[in-house]
Amino acid sequence: TDINGIEKNLEKRKVVVKVSGAADLAAIGSANPVTEESYLGDTVETWNGRMGFWVRNNMEKGMVNIQVSTEDLEQTIEIYAG
Repeated sequence: TDINGIEKNLEKRKVVVKVSGAADLAAIGSANPVTEESYLGDTVETWNGRMGFWVRNNMEKGMVNIQVSTEDLEQTIEIYAG
């Protein structure tokens, strides 16, 4: 959704995911069948407005901070890994 509240479902955006705490970023991707982007980085361009990421526990118990951001949006998620 843009700043005017209009949904932009199919827009291409570069998304950055940062994970800290009791987990690590395991993979990131968009399911684009013709991309050359690595699943092992922390940045991906959306495909048909979508992307996904996978988080892996790093054998610690505690809070996990997941920060997902684009050029003009940012969301932080906190979960517990136990």
